[in-house]
Amino acid sequence: MGSKYLNNVMIGLSGILESYRGCFAVFTIREDGTVNIGNSYRTPLIPSDVDAELCGIKRFIEWLGRSNISVLQDEWHSIIIEYESLLCDIMIFVNSPEVEDDPEELMLREQAEGLIPLVKLSRLFINKLRLTNSQPRLTSHMDFGHLEALRCVAETMSSELYVIFDALYESRPHTKKLIDAMIALDAAFKDITAIFIDHFDSLDPNSDPEAYQSHRRWIQLWLSQFNVAIENFIWLSHDHIIEDITTGSEYEDY
Repeated sequence: MGSKYLNNVMIGLSGILESYRGCFAVFTIREDGTVNIGNSYRTPLIPSDVDAELCGIKRFIEWLGRSNISVLQDEWHSIIIEYESLLCDIMIFVNSPEVEDDPEELMLREQAEGLIPLVKLSRLFINKLRLTNSQPRLTSHMDFGHLEALRCVAETMSSELYVIFDALYESRPHTKKLIDAMIALDAAFKDITAIFIDHFDSLDPNSDPEAYQSHRRWIQLWLSQFNVAIENFIWLSHDHIIEDITTGSEYEDY
C-alpha cells in the first residue's frame, strides 16, 4: 500500500473526525444530566446535522471499500491459484494406479471425483468476482459490508474444500472432520445466496437493465449448479460416512 494512499486515508479520516467533533462541540452536559445544546435556534437543525454527519461517515467507509478492490483482486487471484493446485492434487489421487486394487480406495476415489465439480464451480465463481475486462462487474455497486462478507466466504470455501480432500487421506474413521467441513461449506454457500439476494434487491433494475438481468441470471445459474454439486457429493459420501460410523470401534486407537 503506497504512502500516497495512506496519506489520502489519513486526510479523509481527519476531516471526518473534525467534522463529527464540530457537530457536537456545542453540546454540553449540565450537572443535572440534561444536555445544553447552546443556542436554541439549533434545536430544529440537530436531526439534519446528525444525519449529514452519519452520511459523511458512510460515504467514507464506502470509499475505503472501493479503494480496497485491488486488495480483494489480489486475494481472489491467490484463491484461484489454490484451486488450481487442489484440482491437480485431486486428479493425481483419482488417477493413482493403487486405487484400482482396493475397494475402500475406490470409494474414496468416487468421493474425490465428486469433489471436482465443487472445486471447479468455486474457481469459476472467484474468476467471475475478479473479472475486470467487462463493465459493470458482478460486484459493481456492491456495498462495503457485502464485499467484506464475500472476502470471508471465499476464504471459507477454499479452506473447507481443502479440509474435505485432506480428510480422504486420513486414517479412518474421519466422519466428524468430513461432516464438519461439509456443513461449513454448505453454510458458506448459503451466505453467498443471502449476499446476492440482498445485493440485487438494493439495485435499481432500471438503471442498467441488461447488466442487471445478465448478472442475476448468472448468479442464479451458478447457485443452482453448486447446490446440485453439494447434494451429489453428500450422496457419494453417505455410504462412506455410514461405514465409518458402523466400524468406528475398529479404529479407536488411531
